Amino acid sequence: MSGWRTLRSASPSTGLRALVSVYAIATLLVAIDPEMARLQLGRFHLRTQSFALWALLAPSPWMYAFENRARLSPRPLTARELDDADSASGWIALNHQTARIMTFAEMRRTYPAPSTTYVYLAGRYRKETMQTAYVVRHPSADEGRSATITRLPPW
Repeated sequence: MSGWRTLRSASPSTGLRALVSVYAIATLLVAIDPEMARLQLGRFHLRTQSFALWALLAPSPWMYAFENRARLSPRPLTARELDDADSASGWIALNHQTARIMTFAEMRRTYPAPSTTYVYLAGRYRKETMQTAYVVRHPSADEGRSATITRLPPW
């Protein structure tokens, strides 16, 4: 077996090169494959099929080319209200990481406790679109519980 390198004799940078190559190919596939674009959109809407898949996608670059928006409401909104062109001013444009608006970003401070807030996320990349709705319930400080987030059917 002379001439064959074993995994032990490979330099540590070989594994890093392979990993970077895999993520570079996955990033390029977003522009070519609609399913990969939907997979990446789902990553930012917390809609991947499993946590393992989300964790696998996490190191890949953020897609700044996506159009991401969010809308917050104290009551459920109808599909007509969400799609109405006149209500476009109610949407918040987000550069990336759409779901951060309800998880750990500074926007989370906008939710008073106790409260219920309906969060609507919309993302688009070329012809691929994704819409996700959540309800965020913040209990009062007396309840001693953390917020609960429940995904609702898309509109």
